[in-house]
Amino acid sequence: MPQSGVAEVEVPGSVGHGYAWVPPGLSRKKVEEYMSQLPNNVVPRTNSSGEKLREKQLLVQLPRQDLSVAYCRHLTTQTERKVYEEFVNARNEIALDIGYVSSNINKAMECHKCSGILETNEMA
Repeated sequence: MPQSGVAEVEVPGSVGHGYAWVPPGLSRKKVEEYMSQLPNNVVPRTNSSGEKLREKQLLVQLPRQDLSVAYCRHLTTQTERKVYEEFVNARNEIALDIGYVSSNINKAMECHKCSGILETNEMA
């Protein structure tokens, strides 16, 4: 318990534990377990090369022109801008999502998305 006499409340997925990003919905212990399975150079610790790598990966996965009409100079008419905004809104509702972490699998199984094989204790 902190010296103030007030019990600490653990915030699930708190970025206040030295990480720039953590998977949503995990306790601090599970965050640490997850991060320990990543190569050290990709762990997104605050102000680290892992944080910079994550930012670079996000820019590749979601380039600015995919997020805002302000970065789409090729859209010249109001109709093009409207179609673009409709596309972005539909994409965000249907396909833009956050991945969640689950416990390691204890037996080999098939990936429901790509039909590849997930080996025991493999991170996917």
